Amino acid sequence: MADKRDYYEVLGVAREASADDIKAAYRKLALKNHPDKNPGDKAAEERFKEAAEAYEVLSDADKRAAYDRYGHAGVGGGAGFQDVRDIFGAFGDDLASELFGSFFGGAGGRRGGPLRGRTLRVEIVLSFDEMARGVAKTITLKRNEACGTCRGTGSRDGSRPVACATCRGQGRVSVNQGFFAIARPCPRCAGEGLVVENPCAACQGAGLAPQKREIALQVPAGVPDGVILRVSGAGEHGPRGGPAGDLNCVIRVQSHPLFERSDDDPSDLFVTVPVPVALAVLGGKVDVPTVAGQAVSVALEPGTEPGHILRVKGEGLPRMQGGGRGSLFVRVAYDVPRAPGRALRKALEALREAEAGEVGPARRRFEDEVKRLQRKPR
Repeated sequence: MADKRDYYEVLGVAREASADDIKAAYRKLALKNHPDKNPGDKAAEERFKEAAEAYEVLSDADKRAAYDRYGHAGVGGGAGFQDVRDIFGAFGDDLASELFGSFFGGAGGRRGGPLRGRTLRVEIVLSFDEMARGVAKTITLKRNEACGTCRGTGSRDGSRPVACATCRGQGRVSVNQGFFAIARPCPRCAGEGLVVENPCAACQGAGLAPQKREIALQVPAGVPDGVILRVSGAGEHGPRGGPAGDLNCVIRVQSHPLFERSDDDPSDLFVTVPVPVALAVLGGKVDVPTVAGQAVSVALEPGTEPGHILRVKGEGLPRMQGGGRGSLFVRVAYDVPRAPGRALRKALEALREAEAGEVGPARRRFEDEVKRLQRKPR
C-alpha cells in the first residue's frame, strides 16, 4: 500500500470535493487515458486503472469516509483492478455509458467477453471485546455463481450465444434526440451484442444462479470502526466465465461502558476513573481497569484536579500497522457522594472549616479573575 498515490491526488481534486466534482474529474481522466484512445500505451492504461481505483473508493460514501480517516488501510487497499474489463464490470453498464457514451462504444468494447462479477458489501457488527482481541467471523450470503445446469453458458443445449439481431451485434442502438443521435445500450441484449437463442430453464439464459455460501473472515485485533476489509474474489461470479468480484466487509464496533477510542489515534483509549476527593487532594494510588481485563495501579500526585489526564503506555489497543499497542489515558473525576453518612459528613464539615483559611490554586485563579473583572471601568 505504501506505493499507492493519494486518491485525491490521482483525480486532481481537493479533499472536500463534491461527488459531482469527483465524477467529473474521473470522467476527464478516463477519456484521456482510455485504452481505445491510446492503443498499446501501457502507461496510459495504468493511469486509467489508477483513476478507476480512486473513483471506486471516493464515489462511495462509506469507503470515502474510511479512506479519509485511515488512508489505504481503511479500504483494504482499494479495488486493485487488474484488467480494463474489471472496471466496467465493477461500475456497470449505466455508469460506463454515462461516463464514456458512444465515443468508446458504450462500455469500452467489452461486448461478448467475460465480465467481472459484482462486488458485494456486508456489515459486520463486533462487540468492543471482539474488536480488542480479534475474532474469526463466518459470513453467510447469497451470491450469483455459474449455473450448475448449463455450466455458466446460459444455453439449454450448450450452444454459443449469437449476434443480437436488433443491434447487429454492436450492443448499442442510436436514439434520435433533436439534431443529435445518442447511442444507448440495446434493449434486447442489454448492451452485450449477443443473445442466447435457447436459454437454460434454470437460469433463464443468464448463466448465473444464486447460491448460499459461507465466507470465513479473520478480523484483526484493534480494527477501527468503519474500516472496510476486502475479501478478494468472494463476490459474485462474472458472466461468461469472468472473474469474481470482491466482498467488502464494513466493520461496525459497538461502544463500551468504560472505554472510548481516541479520535486522533484509534489504538489509544480513554477511561474516566472517579476517585475520592481526599485521595485526589492528598495523593495516592488508584486501580485502573484495562481492556485486557487486568487492573493497573496509577499514582496520583497530591492536589490532582478533576479532568487531569494520566497516560499509561502500552495498555491501549493493538495497532493494525506497525505493531505494538496504543496508550490508555486515564481521566480523573471526583467521586462526590450525594448523601454522605454521618462520619463522612462530620469529616466534610471539619474540612470546610479548614478550607476557609487555605485556598487552592484553582480557586485562587478564579478569585483573581473575578477581581480583575470588577476593576474594569464600565
